[in-house]
Amino acid sequence: MATNVAEQRNRAERLQELADDARVQAEDQEAALRDLGELVGIDPQLRLEQLDARLRGQRLQEIAVRVLAERHPDGEPIHYKQWYALLREAGYSIGGKDPQATFLSSISRSPQVRSVGRRSGLYVIAGGKTGDEDASASSVAA
Repeated sequence: MATNVAEQRNRAERLQELADDARVQAEDQEAALRDLGELVGIDPQLRLEQLDARLRGQRLQEIAVRVLAERHPDGEPIHYKQWYALLREAGYSIGGKDPQATFLSSISRSPQVRSVGRRSGLYVIAGGKTGDEDASASSVAA
């Protein structure tokens, strides 16, 4: 069993080296594409988004809000983990070392999104329902 563990560790190290090499090659090719794009006058920001389909920043915010509006149209608060799952089910991938943390950080900064409560993990599209509005509306009606 100790031999098997050693073999697995060696295999993991070899795979990590291959992954590192592939990452370096990709970075070199991206740099070459950027240089080529500058020569022909292509917008560098647009080109980077096309190279990496993983969502980040403002693009992540816009698509996350659109997916939530389409797949959760009632406007009720939703937990960020459920929202993240909706985005993944729609076929999107998120960039960063921890994609779920990247997603949470991005939506919490979006002007189109509002958190519900303190540290509840619930979010709603700004102008949507908060859950508290239903309770206050029923007390006003009474």
